[in-house]
Amino acid sequence: SHDLKSPLNAIKQLVTWIEEDCADILPEESKEHLGLLRQRSERMMKLLQDLLEYSRINRHSYDAEVVNLSIMTNDIVELLDVPSQFSHAAPDIDISLPKIPFEIVLRNLISNAVKHHDKEQGSINVSYQLAENMHKITVQDNGPGIPKNMHAKVMEMFQTLKPRDRVEGSGMGLAIVKRIVEHHMGTISIDSTEGEGTSFTISWPV
Repeated sequence: SHDLKSPLNAIKQLVTWIEEDCADILPEESKEHLGLLRQRSERMMKLLQDLLEYSRINRHSYDAEVVNLSIMTNDIVELLDVPSQFSHAAPDIDISLPKIPFEIVLRNLISNAVKHHDKEQGSINVSYQLAENMHKITVQDNGPGIPKNMHAKVMEMFQTLKPRDRVEGSGMGLAIVKRIVEHHMGTISIDSTEGEGTSFTISWPV
């Protein structure tokens, strides 16, 4: 990962230098090409980071910590710089589970909801219930939804429902979520109809 990141950073730096040195003489088409080069480089960097994160999932064990679902959700929304047209809500409740892997799961689900949203106003609602000795956390959005025949496919590595030129990402977010949840002996399910939003429900052992 580190061996690949170094030349990638060098490429990004070269793009910046060319843009600075030739700002007054580059035709618009060339500026667009440099923008695409930067975009592709950033996507490659995200892919490397996600691959690294994916490879590390089984290497560490985390003790349970008390997590406030509302506070964690607010922190993630601020970290992701979620656009102001999104509303979000989560219950003010404390639960005990491994904080770091759960935060990665929740962050990926919220990021996914924002990334694929297709309406002027967005909503992300996190809900919780305790059932059969399992924490059940649902992340629901009002986005485009996922066709039923794609529910299993979107959980696989490198899968996106839209071309990557339209949606930034590595196509690994949900694969990371699934692997983390299953590593902690939990499950993830999708409830979605195309055009009617999506709900992801995580069942995490108490």
